[in-house]
Amino acid sequence: MVCNRYHVHDLGVIITYNYVVPYCTAAFGMSAALAAIMGYAANGFHFVGCAIGGQIADRKGLSTMMLADVILMIVGVAGILYTPRSMKFMWMLIISIALLCMFMYSAQALHYAVLEEGEYPVEIMGAVTFIISPLGYSAESIMPLYNGWCLNHFSGLEGYEMIFKTFIGMLCIAIVAILIFRKLTKERRTEMAEMRKKGEEAN
Repeated sequence: MVCNRYHVHDLGVIITYNYVVPYCTAAFGMSAALAAIMGYAANGFHFVGCAIGGQIADRKGLSTMMLADVILMIVGVAGILYTPRSMKFMWMLIISIALLCMFMYSAQALHYAVLEEGEYPVEIMGAVTFIISPLGYSAESIMPLYNGWCLNHFSGLEGYEMIFKTFIGMLCIAIVAILIFRKLTKERRTEMAEMRKKGEEAN
């Protein structure tokens, strides 16, 4: 269930990412076309994030990489929210969006892989996934409603700011969930680290 809490919050983040482009249009005065091009260009970092995340997770551990993913996503969201609203600082905005994109999808790639650190019996893994998936993906129906409420309830950029602050709050909850998961799986993670070390020595 700890893993599922992370799953919910990460999918909420992915849904909320869709508001980055309209925010750029409203906050920085850029055209919708330029904002869309920048948003789609940043999507190219998905592949980079997944590749980097997979390599590091293999070497340092799944939940370790997941924790790094969430922290770097917070940096990216904070960068988007607090970049000075001037075209002179566009480079900061681009770096922030790239960070968010890279590590958002790196984290998503570890959703179910991290269950390995829980040492769940293979016989119940399918059942566990069956329970996690509907609960985790429930964020896809809740977050658009919440984000729409923010935009309707708060005027101007204040609505976007509330969305992104919630974004950061969700990621902070994910950090707590990961830390709890790591505490519960300490012995298993130590065992897996020893196995990785032996494998590296054998190679």
